Amino acid sequence: MSAERLRRFFIREGESYRVKKEIRELILFTAHNVLRDPPFSRLDLVSCRNLLIYLNHEMQEHVLTTFHFALLPDSHLFLGTSESAEGVRSLFFPTDKKHRIYARRAAIAAFHTMPAALRVGAHSAKSADLAVPGARVVSFGELHHRVVEQLAPPSCLVNEVYDVVHLSEHAGRYFRFTGGELSRNLLAVVRPELRLDLRALLLAAKAHLNDKDGASQSRRIRLEIDGKPCAVTMSVRRVTEGPAQAGGYFLVIFDEISETAAAAKDEQSDGNEARLEIVAHLEQELQAVRDQLHLTIEQYETSTEELKASNEELQAINEELRSTSEELETSKEELQSLNEELTTVNQELREKIEELGRVNSDMQNLMSSTDIGTVFLDRGLQIKRYTARAQELFNIT
Repeated sequence: MSAERLRRFFIREGESYRVKKEIRELILFTAHNVLRDPPFSRLDLVSCRNLLIYLNHEMQEHVLTTFHFALLPDSHLFLGTSESAEGVRSLFFPTDKKHRIYARRAAIAAFHTMPAALRVGAHSAKSADLAVPGARVVSFGELHHRVVEQLAPPSCLVNEVYDVVHLSEHAGRYFRFTGGELSRNLLAVVRPELRLDLRALLLAAKAHLNDKDGASQSRRIRLEIDGKPCAVTMSVRRVTEGPAQAGGYFLVIFDEISETAAAAKDEQSDGNEARLEIVAHLEQELQAVRDQLHLTIEQYETSTEELKASNEELQAINEELRSTSEELETSKEELQSLNEELTTVNQELREKIEELGRVNSDMQNLMSSTDIGTVFLDRGLQIKRYTARAQELFNIT
């Protein structure tokens, strides 16, 4: 380190240096458990590399939710080369997929991005407030909103990947939840009778994102809810307000009328009985086409699930290969270090040999220059070396 840098950022203490206090005050070093501790807030960047590969899917989702809560709007998340933040509640979208840099996606509902460590406290505080009579006063605006929501048709708000971010009070009657992992995707939880038409409406609304209105309406669909026949008309409208998001939000409205009212409307609008038969025949053919399409979609979803399972297996294999690659890299570094040590020892031995050769040459010259008969013997009295004068005394060849 240069003397100028030492002078500028460090203070000498005996034989060592300490970073100046004004720099230490700018940095916070702390042990932090991302699965248990409350998150930080208002961060510009979170760098979390090669941690998520050691966590299961549920823990990864929890950690990414915590990061989303901690980051400021338009901030970034930096992950490891084998990690991804895509597909987890659609909280992030890639800005540099190769280097695993993701941008924070805006969320429309607070509960969607608030970590569990904070949600528990908030829920407890809210319960405590409700337990005290008169502790919370409902504003006229909130009262107005509640009454309008009760009188208006049931609706739900979804994001660009069709995940439900908010529901009206009575919209749950059009959903059907099955066993297994709970999904937030609208097309996965909506009633099967409404799924095909709803998928077409959402695709049509997404295809007209540049339109000012962006609204589309379905046909009248007959189904049975809570044992009572009814007819439902769905409409999808693009939402242009609220937090900015890549694909925007969509409002899905369920307009329901009873079967008797629907039949009365049909009789009033279609007085011709023959025409009704033609319509019924066309509806029957359409239902057959719809059933075939439904089967195709189910096959597609099954293939998607299989591909997803294969992708998870490949990801696991990739993680194992990556771990093996890291071990090989570590072994390579160890071998390289050992090779450098051997090179150093070899160089020292070469210098010793050269020095020994010089000493041997000097000794040979010294023996040749002295006129003294000398014989060198080993411990077994074997002759090792002798001078020229010794040949005159002994018969040595």
